[in-house]
Amino acid sequence: MRVYDDLYGLVEFNRHERLIIDHPMFQRLRRVKQLALADYIFPGATHSRFSHSLGVADLMKRLASKVLDVAWKRNDENPRSPLSTLRMAALLHDIGHLPLSHSLEDAYEAQIGHTSELPKELTPLEAPKDERQKLHELLSKLVITKSPLAERLGELNFNTQDIGAIVTGVHQRILYNQLLHSDLDVDQMDYLLRDAKATGINYGEYNSSYLLNNILQDEITHVLFVDEKALHTVEHFILAKYFYFLQILYHKKRDIYERLAAVCAQWLIEDKELQLNLPSLTELPQCIKSGEFSHLDDHRFFAALRQFQKKLKENDIRRRICSILLDRHHVGVLTTEKMVKVDILQPENETEDAHAVIENEYSQEMKALQGQNLFEDTELENTSFSPFVRHEVSFYKPSSETEKRKPEEGPNPETIKVGLGKRRALSEINTLPQSMIPPLTEYITVLYRYYYYPDNLLR
Repeated sequence: MRVYDDLYGLVEFNRHERLIIDHPMFQRLRRVKQLALADYIFPGATHSRFSHSLGVADLMKRLASKVLDVAWKRNDENPRSPLSTLRMAALLHDIGHLPLSHSLEDAYEAQIGHTSELPKELTPLEAPKDERQKLHELLSKLVITKSPLAERLGELNFNTQDIGAIVTGVHQRILYNQLLHSDLDVDQMDYLLRDAKATGINYGEYNSSYLLNNILQDEITHVLFVDEKALHTVEHFILAKYFYFLQILYHKKRDIYERLAAVCAQWLIEDKELQLNLPSLTELPQCIKSGEFSHLDDHRFFAALRQFQKKLKENDIRRRICSILLDRHHVGVLTTEKMVKVDILQPENETEDAHAVIENEYSQEMKALQGQNLFEDTELENTSFSPFVRHEVSFYKPSSETEKRKPEEGPNPETIKVGLGKRRALSEINTLPQSMIPPLTEYITVLYRYYYYPDNLLR
């Protein structure tokens, strides 16, 4: 099976992979947009998780073949070979994404601690937030191990437990986790290029071929590193990711539409009278096991939202919020960006006073808006939505293990976030004096936003 990809040209898949790609649960990804509502801002950003998944599988073939020194063949009949397992994990790494990709995860995670006992498959969500596994990864593992798609994988003799472990980043082989879960993995390599092309924002572009050709496996620890001669390409990659986050993921208008989507999803989950209501967090595992998950896509979300809007009274603020999302009404935003020293925002030192220093620099207009209750006498008081938002966007977080070790001990290869090697010596990029990354790691970009709506939508 050959597919023409707009980034990589002809991408090949073998017979086993085609049977998985043709499954309804995988075909669902055609109807889940990669960047959710980003096309409200960037009209070309309509590409799907489907095309992204095919691209990640192709990059996995190219990178894993190189570091494992194994050739990939279209007629490979061993689904349990390392390369076949890694390819399938790359193909299925996003299979558990909810409608609108990450946008609705906040609505579901808000149910943690406020719902009945979670199914055992989702109990990792009860861990502290900074240690918690991502919801879409847990759902992906569930699709891979306990769904109609899992049955097909079993019939083809794939090891679903191995694939699920790679997808969630907990495989016993560190190399496998690094290929799909690291600061330099095939997932990021694909979405930076794909999203940059779709949006027209060129910050996400980097020299992918040169980078792939210079990623190696350490002979002793078997972890990935980049040949130091590709230092500038790695710097370009890290900078590309940072600008990508600022220009696309944290775009001020995209941010508010997706926050509104999470609020609307909360209403759709709670309204059990809706014919198309969304499943709750506790209902998701059964939705996956039954195969109903193959119909839970962007189309289902918007059909449910339209149905919900029609049942609301004309003067109900929720009806107007639905209109903002369905008809793409404009939302006002005041925003400011500050570069802040990392040391005043570290978790162990963080205080309200540290942020107050920045907040005192707000414009008078923003302060005046904060003093108004724009949602007085509305239905929004009992939701998790707030018109005031603060984001902290890290440029690059070095490994804490690298910081703790003495210089003469050298870095621990297993904890290096982006490792570079020269003459068998490994180091982390933020420790190289000849790199531009070290001084930039001292800063965090803090985004302050206050959102408001046009008067005609609030009356």
